[in-house]
Amino acid sequence: MSVSSSTSGPITAQTIMGMLTVDSNDMGKLGSVFVAVILPNNVGGGAYFLNSSLEWKQFTSCDNTPAYLTTTLSTHDKISIIVTPTDLSNIAGTQIYIGYGLGSVLSPAGFACTNMLNNKTYNLAYTIK
Repeated sequence: MSVSSSTSGPITAQTIMGMLTVDSNDMGKLGSVFVAVILPNNVGGGAYFLNSSLEWKQFTSCDNTPAYLTTTLSTHDKISIIVTPTDLSNIAGTQIYIGYGLGSVLSPAGFACTNMLNNKTYNLAYTIK
């Protein structure tokens, strides 16, 4: 699996898009795509996940972690992370991760998130700088 990102604009007016290519043996399977940020300690720390409405939700456990997208897994080349030019200078150092877990909307709560963490199907896509 691989992840990448592209940015536009300076840190004071930046947009960020992501890309995910799942492992070949997971292509075509049902799963969820996750986008997470890890904030540096100097701005309070913590992990947040991006939901399908482009809202950030604090991570407490996989049972209530939102997916960015639940779909048939493939190459996802237009993952909208920050779509409106935004001043990100106050959260410089924040790490953005993209990953995926197997499971469908019918799976028990947290199944796809737990699958992603257990199988380490996530990678660092970008560090805000």
